[in-house]
Amino acid sequence: MRTNQEIISSIELEYQNKRRRNEINLQKRKRKLYEQYPYLEKIDDEINMKYLSIVKDSIEEKNVNNKTYKDIDELKKQKKQYIMENNIDMSSIKMNYECNICKDTGILENNGKISRCQCYINRYNSLVYENMNMSKLFEDCNFDKFDIEIFDDVKKIGKFTQREFMSKMRNKALSFIDNFDDKNEKSMLFYGQVGVGKSYLCLCIAEKLIKKRKNVVYESSSELFEKLARYVFSSDKTQNSDAAVFNSLVYNCDLLIIDDLGSEMTNDFVRNQMFSIVNIRAVNGRKTIISSNLTQDELQERYEQRTFSRISSYYNTYKFIGRDLRMPKLQIK
Repeated sequence: MRTNQEIISSIELEYQNKRRRNEINLQKRKRKLYEQYPYLEKIDDEINMKYLSIVKDSIEEKNVNNKTYKDIDELKKQKKQYIMENNIDMSSIKMNYECNICKDTGILENNGKISRCQCYINRYNSLVYENMNMSKLFEDCNFDKFDIEIFDDVKKIGKFTQREFMSKMRNKALSFIDNFDDKNEKSMLFYGQVGVGKSYLCLCIAEKLIKKRKNVVYESSSELFEKLARYVFSSDKTQNSDAAVFNSLVYNCDLLIIDDLGSEMTNDFVRNQMFSIVNIRAVNGRKTIISSNLTQDELQERYEQRTFSRISSYYNTYKFIGRDLRMPKLQIK
């Protein structure tokens, strides 16, 4: 388990690498544009040289010649005219950021006060969560240890044997990971009887995406709603409280995995929270995976039509088949 300072150092390195990648990509795009329009590079070089002469004169405490400023204005006019005549798209040489608010620094300045950007806070909270909750789960639950041979390959259930079905689901899971950033990639609902690999596949997906630096929250439904209740019914709503941090992660993490939905004691609070989570995350384009031992009809009855309607619209649903596996090492649920 990493220390808090190690987590902070890791995030600082991430942000440094972001800025470095941004600058490298910008220079590549600029070089490509200059190769296509050499005269544009010539004008930019002349403008830069004029600015350098101004800086040099300032350092040497010399009076800057007003003609230099006029030359710069004239060069800028020439540049603008050249861009218009050649219909050049200059948007390609603008700096691109993952976070346009802090420009990938993780820092905000307002009236001389320094604070952390929300993107930095989300990344920190996510790494702390992963550090505390996820590491042990991944020791055996990952695609490297996904053994398709443990599933039955004799008895067909519908079109497939259990092994054939799990092989297809493994491929679907990997496709979900590969296309995770595609807005058209839907969330997923895994349902079926106990012990057929739903939770194990969820953990494999989580492990892979965390390695891709995605923010993943994995919770059993009973733990999820218990933790949300601590926030909702708490008098301490400060941003940095543990309950507030978790509540924010549930709605803002890249991937939320709700395992074993239906195992909790379902009441009006749970139903309202479930609708809020499914609805808000769907509207904001954030992906969710839900696993449950309940049938689709049972889910609709327990969590109401409005929630199931959102799931039907924004989720791909998969019914897991086969015999109940109780493998001590894999702990497939």
